[in-house]
Amino acid sequence: MGEIMGVTPTDAWVLGTNIRAAMNIDATHQKGIRLWILTEVGRLCKIVDANKTLSTDEELKMCCRSIVEDFPALKIEEVRTCFDMIIQGKFGKLYERLKTADILECLRKYEGEVRAPILERQIHNRKHDKLHWDAKHIDTVKKVVDTLEVREPKKPKDSGLGQRVKRKLGTD
Repeated sequence: MGEIMGVTPTDAWVLGTNIRAAMNIDATHQKGIRLWILTEVGRLCKIVDANKTLSTDEELKMCCRSIVEDFPALKIEEVRTCFDMIIQGKFGKLYERLKTADILECLRKYEGEVRAPILERQIHNRKHDKLHWDAKHIDTVKKVVDTLEVREPKKPKDSGLGQRVKRKLGTD
């Protein structure tokens, strides 16, 4: 995988690759994604340099498995973005502790505090674009409607229900 450097949360969401989708391509991709997440968690632990951190291979694997299972809609690029935000202290002080629960809590905060506004902004922009399109094309629609000619259908004389019943009964 290429290096993910300086990705904004918006770019990570809009242009990123969903973890579950990437893992469902084939077994090689699944292993690659798991290995990349494992590497990112290891990088995070090394940079944060907390006293109580993930120290065994089993703890690292458990943390990665938890990330994949608990956050399947997370984009790969968002993992790096969130971890960079943890390093910068944007999710609060870690108090010399960085275990699986702490990492998962930061990812939850990321989803709630960072990604939610991005999604809301996207929805707002889509609505605005639709309204803009509607306003732009309303004159064209009005012109087309105005050119339509509405005509009454021609009814043959004596074609109503009553007339048909009279003919059927022979009471004309």
